[in-house]
Amino acid sequence: MRYSPIKFSVRDRDLGSTVEEAQTNVGKKVELPWGTTLTWSGQINELKEAMSRLVVISTHTAAHRLSVIAPSRLGRYADCRGIDSVAITGGLLALLVTHINFSISAAMGFISIFGIAVQDAILVVTYFQRLRDEGRSLVDAAREPPRRDSGRC
Repeated sequence: MRYSPIKFSVRDRDLGSTVEEAQTNVGKKVELPWGTTLTWSGQINELKEAMSRLVVISTHTAAHRLSVIAPSRLGRYADCRGIDSVAITGGLLALLVTHINFSISAAMGFISIFGIAVQDAILVVTYFQRLRDEGRSLVDAAREPPRRDSGRC
């Protein structure tokens, strides 16, 4: 069986959408002779494998955080969902503002920043909850800056 590799490099675009567009164009415009097969391989296969691993790891991490960590630290799932939505919105806005395509590198950065945002938010929410437990009003608890002498938060 003969093998004829065709190579191309991707610049200024993400690999996934570029290969998808190339596959669509080749499928529409190139007619293969009888008995000929076309196989796409290379970095796109590595990208697909990495993305599937990333989905599995992210799903397990989120489930663990929602079922174990968040309730023990925050006490309520509503607070955890609020923190997640703020962190996800911030990450998506950062990708949109910087015009960065979603890639494995962007996903790893997104996860890192998401973790930092969640940690910060947990500190703020637990401090807010403590102030509410002490009898402060909703507005006062929201406006109260953390005290440096408290040793917590």
